[in-house]
Amino acid sequence: MPASSETRTDAPIPGVQLGVKPWRKVAGTVVSRALVPAWVFAGATFKLVERDPALLPVPARSVIAEVGSAIGANLPSFLMFSMRTIIGIEFAAVAVMVLFPKWSRMVAVAILTLFLGVLIAVLVQGLESNGIAGLLGDCGCFGSKGPPAPVMFLIDAALLAAVVAFPVTLPAHWKKIEYRMGVITAVVAIAGVMVAYSAPPKTFVPTPVEPGNGEAATPGGSDGTTVVKGPWEAPPPPLEPYYFDKFETWVGKSLASQAIALQISRPLPAGFPDGRWHLVLYRADCDHCHELLENHFSGELETPVLAIEIPDTDPAAALEMPCVDCALAKLPAGPSYVITTPVLLTVVDGTVICACENVDDLDRLNECLDAK
Repeated sequence: MPASSETRTDAPIPGVQLGVKPWRKVAGTVVSRALVPAWVFAGATFKLVERDPALLPVPARSVIAEVGSAIGANLPSFLMFSMRTIIGIEFAAVAVMVLFPKWSRMVAVAILTLFLGVLIAVLVQGLESNGIAGLLGDCGCFGSKGPPAPVMFLIDAALLAAVVAFPVTLPAHWKKIEYRMGVITAVVAIAGVMVAYSAPPKTFVPTPVEPGNGEAATPGGSDGTTVVKGPWEAPPPPLEPYYFDKFETWVGKSLASQAIALQISRPLPAGFPDGRWHLVLYRADCDHCHELLENHFSGELETPVLAIEIPDTDPAAALEMPCVDCALAKLPAGPSYVITTPVLLTVVDGTVICACENVDDLDRLNECLDAK
């Protein structure tokens, strides 16, 4: 006689492995339908609370910049939309893993593999930029307070191994628990997606920027008063919550047409931006920035240099400025600067003629250093 529903121990699920040991049944369900969703949900929640696009991994920001530039989108708006979409996808993945046993394992494998790929890119980039110390950087996976990238990699790798090792089954006596858990998860996930797309950008309190030493470095070493032509004569425009740009798109355009440039602290060097200038955007605690300034701008300057500090750094980790003759300026504290430093710009008579965002690309770096 066929077994009655009362005598069955498992409810068959299409596409899900049956006939495994009881402890593996529990392990597979817990991993793919509880641990991984909880892990993804926690990361999405932290990112949603902070809503800071600067915390997105650098490889993800690079892809967003490339896509946004290709379609002609406003990059800051496109970045915020992309961050909201990433958060929304993570919440949706959580709902799928909990609600649909047939797909839970597949979705868990896909999202953990994607996470590991991004983390590998983060680790490689950190190693190339700052050596071993660069491996300890934060990937932004859990906001600003998340564990270092290597720890995230080990956790994601362990979860992926567990998902692959243990098939998903559904013990019959879990039916009521699963139904309640599914309803709660669906409600929370839908709410998370809605909040991800509707929550306003995180507010910030602008901090008045200290003047730079622009009057101390003038073209040709002349000693004159600070007279700056163009829009820098007027007060800077109101600050935005965050700044994000692909500096390659500045080439051929007026420096004064760029929102970031208009926030450079005053006073600026006498005569700026007339003539030929190098602009270096740097962070005080950035080893790569220090290396660029020391290797190319630490001696006598043939071309005047304006070094612009991005302020979102730890003052205790600040490195000594190697460029003695550089004119120094700052961007105002408060906004989030979604900028990977250092950036080298060559400007002639106010027009950007070359931009180098990857100073490890020596051909491009030398092209900008020599650009006329």
